[in-house]
Amino acid sequence: MEKFGDIILGKRLRTHLKDSESAKRTEKRPCSGRSRFDGAVGGTEIADNRNEGFFFPSGVYNAGKTFRDLRSDPATKGGEGMRWSESWLEGEAVDSAQLEALLNAREKGEADFLLVDVREPWEYEMGHIPGVDLLRPTTAFRRWAKELVAQTQDRPVILTCRTANRTGMLQPLLRRMGHPRIINHTGGIVAWTGPLETGGYEE
Repeated sequence: MEKFGDIILGKRLRTHLKDSESAKRTEKRPCSGRSRFDGAVGGTEIADNRNEGFFFPSGVYNAGKTFRDLRSDPATKGGEGMRWSESWLEGEAVDSAQLEALLNAREKGEADFLLVDVREPWEYEMGHIPGVDLLRPTTAFRRWAKELVAQTQDRPVILTCRTANRTGMLQPLLRRMGHPRIINHTGGIVAWTGPLETGGYEE
């Protein structure tokens, strides 16, 4: 077992942290099979960003569907006009409609939280949710985790990635490191039906 401070890293996360270059090379190759990163997050079986085929939050296998196909899936609805609830920032997860409503509320000064994208910079550049505050790649977890926990104790932190697999791995680790409110964006960016922005990240 490998430790990060007092936290024992699971096998899947250790593999993911050591294999970013391989993930980058395989990202653009469609694959209808399941990857070795497949796992359960919030009761929903989903896969890592290595696969073009994966389990969508509805539980339906979407082999071969593209990023754009899944964003337009009728199973998801946007959060524009939805009334947000403070309880969402106290829970374990928010879906895309709730996240969109929270972002709208934050823009009006009604809600306060941080949205952290844990994908890689090249993924972020291809498309990201408007309103992302920080880009903190999973492959660099050891470099930013302690600082994030220390500096955001008084604010809820919502984690987003491509399918919620990486955020599902990081959420319990950050909570065990002492952060009281780490929230998972269920389904990740493929479940996001709102607008997307492109371009590189600037700190």
